[in-house]
Amino acid sequence: MLQVFVDDSGRGENQENPVFLLAGYAGRVRNWEAAADALQRIMRKSPKLEYLKGKEAASLTGNFAGWRAEQRDSKLREMIAVLKKYRMIAVSFGVSYKDFNRFFAEAHGINKTPYAIIFCHMVVWMLMSAFKKPSRESIELIFDQGVIGRERHIQNAYEGLMGFIPSEMTGLLVGRPRFEDDRKVLPLQMADLLAWHSRRDYYEQTASRGTRRWGAKVWDELRKIQGKALFLRTPELINLNADLAKSARLTLCRKHQSMWPVVSGRELNSSSLL
Repeated sequence: MLQVFVDDSGRGENQENPVFLLAGYAGRVRNWEAAADALQRIMRKSPKLEYLKGKEAASLTGNFAGWRAEQRDSKLREMIAVLKKYRMIAVSFGVSYKDFNRFFAEAHGINKTPYAIIFCHMVVWMLMSAFKKPSRESIELIFDQGVIGRERHIQNAYEGLMGFIPSEMTGLLVGRPRFEDDRKVLPLQMADLLAWHSRRDYYEQTASRGTRRWGAKVWDELRKIQGKALFLRTPELINLNADLAKSARLTLCRKHQSMWPVVSGRELNSSSLL
């Protein structure tokens, strides 16, 4: 069975958050068990790290207060190496608030936030990737808990998705999305690290009109992990909106594969889930 640990970044549009995304890592259960033990050992080494948050790491605040940049980079480089060792696959799916508001935003319902459209794209890609493999391993989705609105958005997106893709694919999912406390689940902390840096990179690209990237040693290491990055841009959103307009039911997910365009996002090596 594959477990996918996911966190969001960019909740609430503002000048610092022009992009919303979901990001995290997928891996086999046995690999996650070994990786979590290795990550815990690294965090206990001096300087000891109690809890990992991407924003705190970048700003050397919170649990990183008093650290030198070299100490942070060394610690996180070692933790990222664990994900590489156990063949974790990075996933990052995002959209700009500007484009989402232009084509999809509604005052109420599932389209009030970008959660559903990004959740659906992420899950459909994972299901299609796993479905193509002879083993057809099942997939469990695990998200950070604690934000009621977030959990509601994800559950609503899940319900909308289930009725509009083939049952032989939805059958690969292990129940509904599960929510865990990231303070107790290290893979969710690593998902937070990826989500924050991914969003920051998109922010830099948006603010500079594509002439600048997020320059951080930790981000350079994160980008070396194989995976899938998808950033929905205007052409894809126009096509998606046109397809949805043809549907008698207002939902973000349909059975047809053409609903899910694959475009290049940030630079990230291509790989299948397996």
